[in-house]
Amino acid sequence: NIDDATSWMDATETAIKDVDGRLDNAITYVTQAATGTVNAKDRADITKQLDQYAQYIYEQDMNSDYAGRYIFTGYRTDQALLFDQAQDNVVYTIHEELDINNINKYSYVYGRAEIGDTNITDANYKNAQKYADEAPKFLDTHRILVSYADLMDATGSTAITTTDSEGNSETETYKHPFIVYKDKDGNEKFVNVTLKSISADDVYNDHLKPGDNDIYLVKETGELVFGDTIYDDIRGGKDLMITYEKNEFNKNDIRPEHYFTCSTVDTGTNETAVYNTHPQSEIDEMDTKGYYEQMSFRDQTIQYQINFSQTITVNTEGRNAVDTSFGRAVYDIKNQCNELDVIEAKMAEVEKRIADLDESQDAERIADLTELKSQLQTQIDLQKSVLVKGLGSMITTIQAAKQKINVALAGHGSRYIRMAMTENKLDELQIDTEQAKSDNEDADLGEAYINFTETNLLYQATLNATSKVLGQSLLDFI
Repeated sequence: NIDDATSWMDATETAIKDVDGRLDNAITYVTQAATGTVNAKDRADITKQLDQYAQYIYEQDMNSDYAGRYIFTGYRTDQALLFDQAQDNVVYTIHEELDINNINKYSYVYGRAEIGDTNITDANYKNAQKYADEAPKFLDTHRILVSYADLMDATGSTAITTTDSEGNSETETYKHPFIVYKDKDGNEKFVNVTLKSISADDVYNDHLKPGDNDIYLVKETGELVFGDTIYDDIRGGKDLMITYEKNEFNKNDIRPEHYFTCSTVDTGTNETAVYNTHPQSEIDEMDTKGYYEQMSFRDQTIQYQINFSQTITVNTEGRNAVDTSFGRAVYDIKNQCNELDVIEAKMAEVEKRIADLDESQDAERIADLTELKSQLQTQIDLQKSVLVKGLGSMITTIQAAKQKINVALAGHGSRYIRMAMTENKLDELQIDTEQAKSDNEDADLGEAYINFTETNLLYQATLNATSKVLGQSLLDFI
């Protein structure tokens, strides 16, 4: 088993170290990008290069296999880490554990001037004052990205039974999505989450502006946004988890069952499955038996026996080495670059409209469009600030990802050293055993030849003496 375990762990170490190297390259690149001009060409280069890093890390390194077995997928070594093709026929209910420390202050542009009709007589024509009234604002919120975008309108719900200190039980049903967390006193709290769609915004980026006690989950982007009051309560607590649903997955998306506790329903066959939940025997042994603990991911360690009554864990699960944060950060930067592309395209359209007008005949329209141009330029400047801050935040995200990799490598290395020590000990035992066997069973050829020669000489001398004694008779003495 040691040879097989060594090969498995060698393959794991190679992949993880390669990811670490790619992240080093990404940090260097993002740092340079954050101090650049972020013009259209720079943005195209940024999105292209970051995409390449993300694709290589997840599709090459994290989807690695050894001898036909995927090394980062826990017990499901026969199943790839990623979807091999797009699918939309299976509904996943995902229970994702979130690190409260990763909820960040996020600056965004709220509101923007939208281009009105061309002619003054048109119903939706806007004058300069209307454009001025639509001036964008720079606001802040509290945000974290869940692991997936393009979420579905939730159809399911979960009934949760809680028991107070006096043994009184209460059951309440929460429609998906919802969150659970422990407040500063350790009490488990459940909060409904509002599923928002960007297309339903009355004001640009209204989906990023929840009420003080509200939480929004944005379908298209997977942004989880917290109002100020609820954020303050969550920030002082711990053990945050969100439950949400998703059915549309692209090729090379991470399969949720490898990273999260989840359940599935096939919409065609109604076949159901549950992944990574704790059996009742483990729940009974938990010190705290809250919803968070029960729905937390159950680790899948593969152990090899390497000596009598001695086993070692040979695998490192993907979620414990490289999570989804880097890929999601790349996705976020791409969205911010796309927003800038859209605004600059509008600016080009407005500039063309102004150029097509006659100053002597269209002075009023030119003044109105000039105000719109001014508002668009303000929005471009603000959006560039968002992008630069996003790139700075991404550096922090990559550094956190590297720290997670280093922890995984340290654990992997300690197990590898232990296995090597066991192998050396077994080698020594084998040598000692073979020596003892040789001492008992094998002969030294030189010593055996000398002993044979001495014995043969003694034997020949004995025969010679005997022949002389037996060859004499009484007549020899008469």
